[in-house]
Amino acid sequence: MTEPFALLFAWFDQISGSAVGASGRALEAGAGPDAILEALAGAVGLAVLGGLDEVPEDRRRALMKAGRRALLAGGAGGPDESADDAEDRRWAAELARAGLQALGGAAPDALGGPADPLHAPDGRLSAATLGNLDGFALASLALHVAHCTPCRRRAAVLRMASAPAAAPLRVAAASAVAMRQPETGRLIATFDAPAAELVLFDDDGTRMLAVYAEASAPVRLLGDGLETAEMLAGYWLGSLARDHTRVVGTLHVGDEVSEVDIDLEALAD
Repeated sequence: MTEPFALLFAWFDQISGSAVGASGRALEAGAGPDAILEALAGAVGLAVLGGLDEVPEDRRRALMKAGRRALLAGGAGGPDESADDAEDRRWAAELARAGLQALGGAAPDALGGPADPLHAPDGRLSAATLGNLDGFALASLALHVAHCTPCRRRAAVLRMASAPAAAPLRVAAASAVAMRQPETGRLIATFDAPAAELVLFDDDGTRMLAVYAEASAPVRLLGDGLETAEMLAGYWLGSLARDHTRVVGTLHVGDEVSEVDIDLEALAD
């Protein structure tokens, strides 16, 4: 597993191991099952961002068993529990149940639970892959990513960019441009084969185009008036000459090719 995702896996390995190892003693002693629920929630992060398939089967089974006991032991709050505490307890339990689904083999896009309603900034997505979020925050972010195509592709690009062999390929002589967040631009096209999205950014008169591909493969958008600024596995960024009102060319993702013909003036209407 590549960095930084190896750090996320190491975090989960530690927290799940501690939870499973202490679960019996903790429940018998009357301690709260918070550590076990957090470890379950962390499984959602691995299911979505990558790495859950590397968790040993015996660890999965042990955590699922401990998790079911913890959820049952959670029960109702005490008579003095505030409404906010009750809501937090319900939220944590829902994320833990999503973890049980993930450990049981459910696909990431089939997981239920309270997802973060906002797109994850790159810094927060990086923090998640580094294991710098608690299990519940990680699960909420991951559930958003699982159901958000642009965020899912950003996570895939981040994973590929973390591999030593996938260092950014700067193909333009101009200064390097950071990967753009798709939600800050305008989606102008989607492609099924290859699976990708094309997003337009208008930077004070400079039109930039970004391709976010599903596959972790080299991406190129070739055509008249297009100039490449940056390439990563699953990602391409380039500029379109100002006197061009159409994006005409070919999209290449690995060995797959798709024709592109988009009238930008028509989109403006």
